[in-house]
Amino acid sequence: MTSWLDLPSLLWLILTGASEMVRAEAVFPGGQPLTAEEKLARPGGSRIAVSITCSPLYDENGRLVNIIANVVDITRFREAEEMKSTTRICR
Repeated sequence: MTSWLDLPSLLWLILTGASEMVRAEAVFPGGQPLTAEEKLARPGGSRIAVSITCSPLYDENGRLVNIIANVVDITRFREAEEMKSTTRICR
């Protein structure tokens, strides 16, 4: 199961790196990935919805050595959800 975290906290994890973390268990409960969704501004001013998932990477001794971040553009998915909910309201 993936835990959810607000975007600023998730970005802090990425930017500070694993060496800044006191205990991996406090950041990644049960060693599970953390996910956040947010709308970000593009250089031209348009906005996109993104999902960011951070997964812990442990060494052979179980120490957190890095964080793997996966960023996915989910704009079309969110637009489709919005259209679906709008269609239901209009019926």
